[in-house]
Amino acid sequence: MMVKLILASTSKYRAALLKRWGIDFKSIDPKVDEEPYKTRGLSPRELVQALSEAKARAVASEYPEAVVIGSDQVLTANGKIYGKSGDVEAALVQLMELKGGTQELLTGLCVIYGEHAFHHVDCTKITLRNFTSLEAREVIERDKSWDCAGSLKIEASGTWLIESLETSDPSAIEGLPLIALGKILRPIHSHDHIFTSP
Repeated sequence: MMVKLILASTSKYRAALLKRWGIDFKSIDPKVDEEPYKTRGLSPRELVQALSEAKARAVASEYPEAVVIGSDQVLTANGKIYGKSGDVEAALVQLMELKGGTQELLTGLCVIYGEHAFHHVDCTKITLRNFTSLEAREVIERDKSWDCAGSLKIEASGTWLIESLETSDPSAIEGLPLIALGKILRPIHSHDHIFTSP
């Protein structure tokens, strides 16, 4: 039996990560309103878990026979959650608040297959150096990083601003923890064969 694999996201970064495996999948917008989740008083870890699952379930409800992957990402520091800033100036404010400190980049993952839901949250610790606002602006404008949690593209020139980094999965930094995803998908694949060449 061949089972369809769906990425519940329109993120070009997540799609590019999944394409590394050379498998056939479809990207679908889950159309989840994230704002209500952000006002529930959830912890950062609970928030990425809830949003990842909401995205996966939204698409799975339309494609119940598919394996659906949902993911979400937030950066947290000093009890505050940082999402996508949206523009250069807001990104600059974020980075100047974060400089010189250590943050946690949380990447949530939820895979829905039939009645089963598989969850994972990956944590990357990032310590930023004491950079100048000019350095931060140059990096933001070069990377267009206002569409990333915390306004920092670690896979691009954002490393210029980093003092140190601890991660168990570099792909999680870019938005989709492939190591954890592989552990979830391998048993499904061995039973129902979800991988085909694109």
